[in-house]
Amino acid sequence: MFSNFEKNLLHLPDAGTYNFYIIIIFLILITISVQKKTENSFFDVSQTIQVKGLAIFFVVLAHFWENIFDQTPPLILSRYSVSLFFILSGYAHGLLCETGRFDYKGFIQKKIFRIFIPYWICTILFLVLDYYLLDRTHSMHDIFLTSSGINIHRGQTHLDRTRWFISLLLLWYFVFCSSRHFCPKKISLILYMVAFLLIVMRYLQIWHLGNVHETLAFPVGYTIAQNRSWISKVFMNTSIRQKGIHCLILVSFCVGILCIKITGLDNYFLFESLEKIFKLMVLSYGLLIGLSINSILNYQSKVLFFMGQISYELYILHFPFLYRYNPLKPSLIQDHAVIMFYVLLMILIVFSLVLKTLCPADRGS
Repeated sequence: MFSNFEKNLLHLPDAGTYNFYIIIIFLILITISVQKKTENSFFDVSQTIQVKGLAIFFVVLAHFWENIFDQTPPLILSRYSVSLFFILSGYAHGLLCETGRFDYKGFIQKKIFRIFIPYWICTILFLVLDYYLLDRTHSMHDIFLTSSGINIHRGQTHLDRTRWFISLLLLWYFVFCSSRHFCPKKISLILYMVAFLLIVMRYLQIWHLGNVHETLAFPVGYTIAQNRSWISKVFMNTSIRQKGIHCLILVSFCVGILCIKITGLDNYFLFESLEKIFKLMVLSYGLLIGLSINSILNYQSKVLFFMGQISYELYILHFPFLYRYNPLKPSLIQDHAVIMFYVLLMILIVFSLVLKTLCPADRGS
């Protein structure tokens, strides 16, 4: 009834060409759905939602190639798309510090409704489907941990390999709330200290969640929020000299990445980490440049905005339905990869809309 690609991956020659067609179609959809905005400001809610929409598309696309086919195209951006989610989350929590009194009870209640209830529904759904479709059961130990948002055990990857994101996100929520309560003036410092500790623990193979750029993304997003006014002035400056400086900084990070790659220094953890940091800087700087251009042009894409609104639901739903209980026949996917990707995406969007309807976020506001 459903296709399973855990052991038998499909072969598709020249996957890069098909991937290029998929991206071009998506860019066309974005373009034709563009409209003028009535209100606009740098890094506003509308822009962050659209960035989420772009990020979730590339996450789903990357997992489509990585878990259904035996070869992946060169343009796979899932890791950096996940980093975007962390940047935006850090940015949102940085803005919370600009308000007066922080409502911890309301914060926790909102996270339960926004994060955990959809997450628990998906967990139950995947456990049921595993049992009835794959005759597979999971230990109570793994079920308890994953239900608590702790996805660090190897056996939990059999349920969903993308849940590490939720665990790392919840860790940042905990660090943010704790530092907000005990050291409200040193939140940024604490975030970077925790990130550094996690990177060291990863090097010592004690901690396995998130790469270097994914670990640092939340503190970077928080830093952007704390310096929002200054960053807005810098990036909204339309002078040619200022834009030239931005391009020069962006190119310098790219050159640093290239030098580390060419010299083979990325085989050493220190330089590999430096390369990941440079990539995070390119991602963050590119994001700010893109948002500044968007603010000047004052446009919004309905497609990106729509996908951004269901990005969380799409994230926690998509992975098992791609590789473990895929609703499409393997022959259809292999012969019509481009069309079938969009068919799968539409199916996942429908599921995500149902899940969002069942768990409206405003119930936890």
